[in-house]
Amino acid sequence: TMEMLYQSADQRSIEFSVARHPADIFSITYDAPNDLS
Repeated sequence: TMEMLYQSADQRSIEFSVARHPADIFSITYDAPNDLS
């Protein structure tokens, strides 16, 4: 479900982040909602 949310926001950015830092995905998921708001 998280991936879907990112695809709408920035699929490319997320793919790179996840591919490079799989653990960072959690940090991004929490930051993204705040940034989007």
